[in-house]
Amino acid sequence: FIDQVSSIDFSDPYVWGKFTGSAAVEAVGGKFAGTFAKSSKLRLTTRKSNLIGEITEEGQRFINAVESGALPGKQGRVMWDGYQGEDFARALMEKNPSVEFALLFDSKTKTHSLYSGTIDRLELPAGGNKYLLWHVHPRGTAIGSIVDRQYLLNNPQLKKTKIIPRGKSAFTFDLNSPYVGYDGKVINP
Repeated sequence: FIDQVSSIDFSDPYVWGKFTGSAAVEAVGGKFAGTFAKSSKLRLTTRKSNLIGEITEEGQRFINAVESGALPGKQGRVMWDGYQGEDFARALMEKNPSVEFALLFDSKTKTHSLYSGTIDRLELPAGGNKYLLWHVHPRGTAIGSIVDRQYLLNNPQLKKTKIIPRGKSAFTFDLNSPYVGYDGKVINP
């Protein structure tokens, strides 16, 4: 349940809900349904988006915002449509090839959030309820880094993550995967 929803701020390129009134919204099967106490004009719609090869309307708004320079940064932005797949990640890289993006799932709040950084650095929140679903390597590096490995080590609830390198096939990265150390050499655990 999302509580206290009364308006949608359409001036924000990401179109986020402002949580100021009283309402109850329930996410059911990827669609929002609910009744609103203060705003009969409020309408939330979405569709399920967890299939590879599908970019939701919200995902397309993110891509357009990224193209115009509006990045979620290290504070992240909640994706109300939920999981966005590899096509979404690749579209983000095409619009802004000098930015690393990541999608995290928060099991406590049951939300997906998008984060951005620089071409080779990304600051992500850590914690027992955070799951790094995927991140991109805009330079096309098709191997994990020591930083990727360290994130998994510091977040033991994570068993693996997906890395999507620019121009190459995505792959699963876990603690048994080879990675590049600080000295640039490949390490096989």
